[in-house]
Amino acid sequence: MKFVHKIYLAIGAALVIGGLFFVARGRVVDSLETQARVLHRVSELERLDVELDGEAWRTAFMLYNNYDAMNKVLDRAENLLREIQAEPTLTRPHYQDAMRLLRQYEVLSEQKRERLDRFSTLNSLIKNSVTYIPTLSGRYIDSFGRGSDGYLRDLSHVTSNVFLASNALDPDLLEGVQDSLRRMRALHFDDPREAEFNQVFLAHADVFLRYLPQYLPAFDAVLNSGTRDVLHQANVAFVQAGGAEAEQVSRVALAITVAFVFSIMVIVYFLVDVERKHKLMVGMNRELERTATTDRLTGLGNRYRLDKDLAALEDESRVLLIVNIDGFKNINDLFGHASGDMVLVSLAGVLGEAMEGVADTRIYRVGADDFAVLLPHCDDNRLGALAHVLVTSVRDAQFLVRGHAIPVNISIGASRVRPYLETADMALKRTKLGRSQFLEYQQEHNIEERAEHNLAVLRRLRSALQHNEVVPFFMPLLNLHTGRVDRFECLVRVCSRGSETMHPGDFLDVAKESRMYGELTRIMIAKSMDRFADTHYGFSINLSIEDILDDSVTDFLFRLLEVNPGLGERLTLELLESEEVHNYEAVSVFVRTAHEFGCKVAIDDFGAGYASLRHLLELRVDNLKIDASLIRDIHRDANSRSTVAAIVQLARDIGIGSVTAEFVHSREVLEIVRSLGVDYAQGYHIGPPEPDIHELDDVANG
Repeated sequence: MKFVHKIYLAIGAALVIGGLFFVARGRVVDSLETQARVLHRVSELERLDVELDGEAWRTAFMLYNNYDAMNKVLDRAENLLREIQAEPTLTRPHYQDAMRLLRQYEVLSEQKRERLDRFSTLNSLIKNSVTYIPTLSGRYIDSFGRGSDGYLRDLSHVTSNVFLASNALDPDLLEGVQDSLRRMRALHFDDPREAEFNQVFLAHADVFLRYLPQYLPAFDAVLNSGTRDVLHQANVAFVQAGGAEAEQVSRVALAITVAFVFSIMVIVYFLVDVERKHKLMVGMNRELERTATTDRLTGLGNRYRLDKDLAALEDESRVLLIVNIDGFKNINDLFGHASGDMVLVSLAGVLGEAMEGVADTRIYRVGADDFAVLLPHCDDNRLGALAHVLVTSVRDAQFLVRGHAIPVNISIGASRVRPYLETADMALKRTKLGRSQFLEYQQEHNIEERAEHNLAVLRRLRSALQHNEVVPFFMPLLNLHTGRVDRFECLVRVCSRGSETMHPGDFLDVAKESRMYGELTRIMIAKSMDRFADTHYGFSINLSIEDILDDSVTDFLFRLLEVNPGLGERLTLELLESEEVHNYEAVSVFVRTAHEFGCKVAIDDFGAGYASLRHLLELRVDNLKIDASLIRDIHRDANSRSTVAAIVQLARDIGIGSVTAEFVHSREVLEIVRSLGVDYAQGYHIGPPEPDIHELDDVANG
């Protein structure tokens, strides 16, 4: 072959290789741009799916809601899906699995739209009846006067049960309503307007009873449509497809590099450019993988990372701890979410330092204020010691919010049993119900046995109500200015013959989920007022937010005060501070009415949460009772002393009449709270709760 022919051949080969180079380069650029667009749109679809579920939640729990918001989210998701499917690059073989998942998502999305339509229709029917039934009850009294007691009881029973069932989304609360409705249908009214009212009320009640059982499955079907899992799998599939295409391009780039050894510098430049873009795409894939398994705020592994690590365990050789911040929502409410984020970051550091000496330990953030610690196998003593280290490390750490230290405490649930996460979370929930800060899951913690326990409590409460075994105990309050006991707090007990006395923590949570809670409160009010009617002592009764919003309780209380003039001037009504107030207007009306009878209103357990300041500003309370958590260690905790001093000063500044310290368990604690300006002390050092105040006269005179 002549030399010139060789040159022409080399030039031709260079041109062919150059052409191949530009084709490969274009494909790399196109692949990068397509992958960026697709990943962004798939992430947007995931966000819209979360937003859609949020709209469904708002629709379920709000009385009225704009259904257009859900349709807009659905339409936006459909548009995004069409944009992804219209990408020509996605027809390549690498993207077959990802496109199959998108088609699966399309089917599930259409099913979800149909479920949302069904859910919205049921929601409108139910909310319409829920709106009208209480209104009709009030209209009946306004229009027809008192009516028959039986009809009013049935009317009130149906109204209250419909309201509870709607708010709790629990059809079981409608048990017994049919009997009331049957009696209401059988009634004959001489007044045609009253008969028409009865028909309208029954029609709304029938609508509610008919559609609520369908409503809950429809709501659950919306939230468990499976779209989010499919979108996540599609996201992973697109990342993997991009990685496969990157490998293919890498092989082409290497071939072009060998061919361009004898080519011109321009071709070398383009090859370097291709390699650079290839590395960029590989780095993007790695970053996506890191982002998918890392918590953005703390830098710890996230829930997805924990699930992968737990799935990879080959035997039962690990212990999982779930760590939860007590009252974290209140930190966000009082100081803002930015401050809450600072606490979370600080807690991640404290947990890491506490576990630094324990080999093979991994820490994750798995929820808003939930952390997980995956430990190597250890015996019960070692596990308890490690949990104690975590609890004390957090308690003793300095959590600074805008330059001020705030106390942070944690609760821990542990498990050695699969499924680790679920069983550890069950132990954590039981920890929250008790007084300890750590609990390991045991087989007896299972849901069935807990249900049996709750049923046993309900049976005993029902028996106690039938046999007059609900009694008040009286705990003395020492006046730190006079040195005498002049007030008592009334505390509910269930004292059955042959059985151990039940304290409020044993039964109140269960009673609140039944129809006996209001009756317990009315019994306590009646017996306490009767006991103190002929004494000179002041006394206090605890009321929850549920009590205040229950007309049967408040009407009963104010009727007794009306027939016992002057008794209200010695009565203090203690509102539980730890319970969230949603209806300040209703609570404010209650407080004003109580003041008209001469009663004082106190905030109980002040400092247990962080929503207290709004209570003080909006409810015009007279007294504060500082929560035991701030008094328990005040003799050795400077932060507790500073906090109590600040509360006392705040009370003085805004005109609070008196401040009481709970859990005064020693003379040392008593002297400290006295020196801080506290007005009353309460606790076992002053005197335990007793069934009769006469047994405490010696304390009062001591």
